[in-house]
Amino acid sequence: MSDLRRAHRPELLAPAGDMAALKAALLAGADAVYLAGRRFGARAFAPNFDEAGLRWARRVTHALGRRLYVTLNTLVFDAEWPLLDQAIDFYEALRPDALIIQDLGVAEHLVRRGSRLPRHLSTQAAWFGLGGAALLRDLGISRVILPRELSLAEIKDLAGRTPFELEVFVHGAMCYSISGRCFWSVALGTRSGNRGTCAQPCRKPYREEVPGAVERWPFSPMDLRLAGRLADLCVPGVAALKIEGRMKGADYVYHVVRTYRTLLDHLEPPGAQRGMTERAPDRAHRPGDEGGLAQPKHVPVAEEALEEVLGRGFTRASHGGFIDGPPAGDWTTGNHPGSEGVFLGKVVGRRADGLTEVECRFPPQAGDGVAWIRPSAAPEGQGAIEARERPTASGRAAARGGRRRSRRPGSQERVGPGAPPVSPTAGERVGERLTYASPVPGHSHRWVVRGLPPELPPGTPLWRTSSGASPDWMTGWRKEWERTPVDLFWSGHEGQPLAVETRLYGRAVRLTTTEPLRLAVGAGLESGVLADKCTALGEHFRARRHVTSALGRGLFVPLTELKKLKRSLVEALLQMERLPPPPMPGRPGSEAAERPGIAGATSPASAGPSDGQGPSDPGGESQTGAPRVSATDPARRPGERAPRLFIRVWNRTFPFVRDLHPDAWILPFPERGEVRLPFRLPPERLRFWLPPVLTRAQLDTLIEALQAQPPQEFLCLGWEAFALAEACPQHRFRLDWTFNLVNRRAVGVVVSQGLVATAGREWPADDPPVAPGPVWTASWNPVISFSRFPPRVGPRTFVANAHRDRFFPLDVGNGVTALCLAEIPAAVSPPPGLDLQVDVAVAPRENPVGLAAALQDLLEPLRHHQPSRARPRPRSEPA
Repeated sequence: MSDLRRAHRPELLAPAGDMAALKAALLAGADAVYLAGRRFGARAFAPNFDEAGLRWARRVTHALGRRLYVTLNTLVFDAEWPLLDQAIDFYEALRPDALIIQDLGVAEHLVRRGSRLPRHLSTQAAWFGLGGAALLRDLGISRVILPRELSLAEIKDLAGRTPFELEVFVHGAMCYSISGRCFWSVALGTRSGNRGTCAQPCRKPYREEVPGAVERWPFSPMDLRLAGRLADLCVPGVAALKIEGRMKGADYVYHVVRTYRTLLDHLEPPGAQRGMTERAPDRAHRPGDEGGLAQPKHVPVAEEALEEVLGRGFTRASHGGFIDGPPAGDWTTGNHPGSEGVFLGKVVGRRADGLTEVECRFPPQAGDGVAWIRPSAAPEGQGAIEARERPTASGRAAARGGRRRSRRPGSQERVGPGAPPVSPTAGERVGERLTYASPVPGHSHRWVVRGLPPELPPGTPLWRTSSGASPDWMTGWRKEWERTPVDLFWSGHEGQPLAVETRLYGRAVRLTTTEPLRLAVGAGLESGVLADKCTALGEHFRARRHVTSALGRGLFVPLTELKKLKRSLVEALLQMERLPPPPMPGRPGSEAAERPGIAGATSPASAGPSDGQGPSDPGGESQTGAPRVSATDPARRPGERAPRLFIRVWNRTFPFVRDLHPDAWILPFPERGEVRLPFRLPPERLRFWLPPVLTRAQLDTLIEALQAQPPQEFLCLGWEAFALAEACPQHRFRLDWTFNLVNRRAVGVVVSQGLVATAGREWPADDPPVAPGPVWTASWNPVISFSRFPPRVGPRTFVANAHRDRFFPLDVGNGVTALCLAEIPAAVSPPPGLDLQVDVAVAPRENPVGLAAALQDLLEPLRHHQPSRARPRPRSEPA
């Protein structure tokens, strides 16, 4: 177990979208940074790093003793393995402190390569700690980045029983969906959140289909901010506190990291009389204290300081996320999903010289962006979502480029000592930029500014949305940090060549001059000549120390010889930097690669990578429960069975239709009692999908319920399938498409654990799996998101976006809400030989008779092995 695993004081982990942000993170005191190359990173629209930039980042973090994590956390398709191998080859030579991965196929591929790079499981994998731990260990996972939807109690429970280091988000943007379980963006186009190109549809406005409704932002969460809860999270097992923001600029990164650094450094053991001594910003933080940490009362939590630092328009309104469970009350950003700023003050009045006098909470500066609400009547007929001010283009423009708003414009705040609270009215949000600011003599809280319109009435509240000036933190950067330090060992005697030796990343090099050493007339090389001429080794390396104990005294070589030796040394170091690490003695590959449960099930010679079915069981059925086909079947070769059709119903009250005859219905698992059907179904035609499992209590309850069921197959949405298969071996378990299996290697990993696989929805249709591969899927009103946020849209309500795409929520159990897109497939064409699962979500007020007829038309051609096409169905009507 590592030191971090035992420590109570976690590392502070910061984002770096580009070089400037990485410098900002390190100057602000981050212990580690995470970034991405140009491929396979989940933030494809961040600047990211090319190969030269990644080497620069490794040199810098190495020189400062910080840790560097590289994201490789997108889903990977089978056609991309050559590109992935190129990336891994480079990272093997780069030697980051860890790779962050999501795809099980990528993890298995690293095992097969015998890679020694540490691996962290991305939050996109949505691991809630409820199954698959042994598999992850075999795949080399040492740390898990937890989903943001976990509460403090759940995090502490995990920290006490998981074998992994845990990484917890403490600041930054939150997604509406559970991490890795959003298919919204790709459902509306080609941009995939699981592939790093999310179009952020949750940040768009929607209108409910109710009379008088106006546009709202019901899926746009406030940002996460846990600055005041750091002591709660400093528990054994929590190895890192993570700040989100690879799309953010350097100013944001510096100020946020610096604030959290200060807060962490002032945590102290309970009962201590004084806080820790604040460390220098250029020193790496080290975990220590084993006695638990608390915030001392005499050191402020710095909430107000953080509000000021981040309140320059950097980001949105914030809240505590799920730290105390699903958020109570309104968790959305209201009508302004972008940055909103921090409350600055209120207008006092217009002066005769044309300047505006403002009573301020903090000093404004020339260049600050300022926003206010232009009063208007609140709209009527607001529907289920309360009305708030609606931003305009000018208001958004004033808000962009700044930092964050801690309290939304409708909250009450005070301006200076004894000032009355301010509550702005609803209306249009507009903004301008200040061109002049000066304090009013004799008034500590009053300033005169230029840039505000003359018609602003006294008492108008103002918010600063961007900062005109920031502290020049970049002046603290030192160029020498960009050079990797090496130790140079010099040797030689009179008449021998001058030799220099060094080591870099486990490899050694020794170079010599062509001319011999001679007696010097004056001082020899050891007197400072070597330090003067050979400390700066090009742009990428520097000599940390010169060891001359093996060098004779009073000797020299011509300066031209020394320069040639230095050039040769720099070239050798550059070559060594690009080489992979040398093999470890007696270890040709990874230990996990030799385990049959991982590599053996997915070797190229086996059927694992292309086989989504589990091993045959002795009961005459395959792992999926398929009856074996008789050898006399005239339509098929001996041993070959016909593909089967499953219809999975998301709703709990769907009126099943007799005319539909799938091989099996997959219905919601009954939480209480038996399933009541409108007609009788034989047991072999009835299966169940299990609700999402996010907590240990939910898992225990489910195991108890399944123990009482006769042997059958269950469909699981996530990692709980691994735990259920172990606890209930009498049943079969199939992982649903929500588990994001999009390549043959990932399917092979799942099959190796005795589970049945379903192809992920993003598996490329032009390169499908081959029979008998994983179950293929199609969707009628597809589920596009799973969220733990309390819904802000009514249970039988449609919402529509500007493109007239329609959506409706659906409760899928255990506090999780699915969002469905009202859309039917134009055709269903499963790959040859694969079983097909058709998911059906019945929309509000949808005509079940029309649905059944259209679904029958869609599926009937499949029985004759022809592509199917759907006929138009009756559209569900608005209320």
